[in-house]
Formats: sequence, structure tokens, C-alpha cells
Amino acid sequence: MSDEPKQWWQTLPAIIAGLATLVTAITGLLIAVNQFKRPEKEAAPATISSQQTQTPASAATAGAGSKVNEFVGHWKNENPDSEAITKVDIDAQLNQLIVHMWAKCHPTDCDWGTQSLPLSDTDKGVVQVRWNAGRRVTQQEIRILPDRRLEVVGHTHYADESGRPDSNRVNYFVRP
Repeated sequence: MSDEPKQWWQTLPAIIAGLATLVTAITGLLIAVNQFKRPEKEAAPATISSQQTQTPASAATAGAGSKVNEFVGHWKNENPDSEAITKVDIDAQLNQLIVHMWAKCHPTDCDWGTQSLPLSDTDKGVVQVRWNAGRRVTQQEIRILPDRRLEVVGHTHYADESGRPDSNRVNYFVRP
């Protein structure tokens, strides 16, 4: 066995510090790469507006002019290659209309979560939903067309520092 002193990089503290530096560098790289995803591929909203509720299933109570039953159901985008919203589930529970959306992501669609609004919002045949994902806010108008399709008109504003321009989309949905 040699009596030569160990070099500083051969000591346990130096090895641990080197591994910690490597882990930190890899984590920073992953975070940086994740920041540059395409807007259509963003994950589900981090926060939904204060309207989000968890309401137990129950019979809906709608007003006389209500068009609730026209909205309620499972809807899929009529364009199977859409890079936007892929499906919408709308349910009526107690006095609330519950809107649940999914957007195109890979390998599976991103769950945007749910939004609740009063059933009375359906009386005029149009409901408005706001999705707040922090750095992206999407305002939508949802209506039933005369041909019984669901139309979702969306305006997205990017509140981050990316410089991306606002975008508008119109998607049409049918019952499967």
C-alpha cells in the first residue's frame, strides 16, 4: 500500500460534491427544455378559477328557458387531427353546469379539469368558460349550433414573457 496522500478529487467530500453538481446540472437542463414546449402541448392548467367545484351527482334543476339538455353529454372534436381541444364532457349537477375539457398532448391528452357555472347561463344558448393556467388564460364561448354540433370559440392570452401573440380558435364537436 502506498503512503502517498490522496489527491483532493479522490476524497469522499469531493466525490459527493461532484455528483451533486451533476444532478443539479441535469435538473436545470430538464427545466430549461420543458420551458420551450409548443403552446398546444402545454400541460393541464395549474390552477382553475375559483369557480371550480366538486359537486356530487344529482338531478339538475333548470329554469323554464333553460337549454341545459342541449349541452349535456360527451362531445368529441369532429376533426380527429385537431391540435387543440379534443373532447368535452358537460354534465348538469344540482344547479351547476360542469364543463370538463381535454386538449391534444402526447402521448395522452391533457386534462384541463372542470369549470362550474350556473345552469341559468344556458338560458340564452351560450355559456362562457375561463381557464387560467397561470401563464396562459383561455376564454371560451360554447354554444349549440342549429345542426346540433357544439361550437367552442376560444381566445388565448399568453401572460408569460415568451412574446407569443394571442390566438383564436374555433372547434366543432359532435356526440360520438
